Amino acid sequence: MRGKDEKPRVTQDAKAILLVECDGDESRVEVEMEKVVALARREGATAVETATDAKQRERLWLARRSSSAAIAHLNPTKFAEDITVPVHKFPRF
Repeated sequence: MRGKDEKPRVTQDAKAILLVECDGDESRVEVEMEKVVALARREGATAVETATDAKQRERLWLARRSSSAAIAHLNPTKFAEDITVPVHKFPRF
């Protein structure tokens, strides 16, 4: 387990990292994130982290921004793409 201020860790055997951010009023975001978490777990996610405040959100985005250079170091032919998918279309994606 790690403290709240520590950076998220990604294992080297991870095949993909999915960062999902929901936007809207608090109650809607909570419902949407519950759907995302349930879907991720159902589809075999090995780890799921959620952020409930700005500090936690920034910690996850810092990990995302930092990961690109680390992945390129491990594999110079890395491929990364940022996309947007409405939550209701997530299962089809």
